[in-house]
Amino acid sequence: MIGSVFLTDFDQEADRGVLMHTVGKVLIWLVVLAAGAGTVLTAKLIQVRNSHTRKAEKLDADYARVSNQLGKAEAELNSLKAELARELLNWDRAPLQGDTSVIDPRQGRITVNLGRANGLKDKQWLYGFELNADGQPVYRGAFEIAQLGDNQTALVPTFRLRAEDIASLKSGNWRWRTLIPAAFPARHSDLQLQLVKNDELLVDRTANVTEQQKLLKEATAQLTRRREEIVGGPSLPKEDFRPTEEKAGLVAALQEVEEMRNQLLIDVDQLRQQLRQVSSELGKTQEENVSLVNRLPSAAKETASRQP
Repeated sequence: MIGSVFLTDFDQEADRGVLMHTVGKVLIWLVVLAAGAGTVLTAKLIQVRNSHTRKAEKLDADYARVSNQLGKAEAELNSLKAELARELLNWDRAPLQGDTSVIDPRQGRITVNLGRANGLKDKQWLYGFELNADGQPVYRGAFEIAQLGDNQTALVPTFRLRAEDIASLKSGNWRWRTLIPAAFPARHSDLQLQLVKNDELLVDRTANVTEQQKLLKEATAQLTRRREEIVGGPSLPKEDFRPTEEKAGLVAALQEVEEMRNQLLIDVDQLRQQLRQVSSELGKTQEENVSLVNRLPSAAKETASRQP
């Protein structure tokens, strides 16, 4: 019985040894696999660390660059804020906006749905900005309150209206301000004054052109009259008792005189030819007379007595 127990214990120890041997082999292989995996993971870890190191260095460089840009941007922002604050001093904080109706375009009289309830005062100046279809404001000038109501006010322009201004005044949604920078009204006044001067200059030039056209018309009429007096024309008198220069012009009169002169020259030439012919016949007659005288009997003696 003791032997059998001993054998049993021995078998169990043998089995345990085999088991431990097997477990040892398994653990060895697990260690080998873990070492291989550790090697791979270590390589991956080094690669990831290097990548993160490069990213960190890039982020540091970007941060330094962006920090400089951020400083410049903040300085520019502060400058713009200061400039905006200075500009806001010349503008009222909130513009008044209301429906505007053009009552009399020729006089520029308009009404706006604003009044005492909006803090307006009698004879106060309002600066109007018409809003286009795209919402962009267009400055239309300064208007004075002519009739102040609680919720509706009549306005008249403080500037001289021109034809273009009358055509541009349209009812709609206008934006009104009680205060704008002084440069805008001054610029608007300068432009209005320049336009008035240009209008006056245009009127003067137009009158001058009209006078020049009148003088040109008169000069053209005189030129036509003088041309007709020279070459003839339908406006000359046609009475028979008038001389040719008055009926047909100087050219026709000169042509008529030239024809008369040519005819006189022809007549004179004919008379010269006749005179030459008569002279020739007279010479022949004288020669015949002398010949006949010499044939007379007493001709020789008379001739001899006349000789010295």
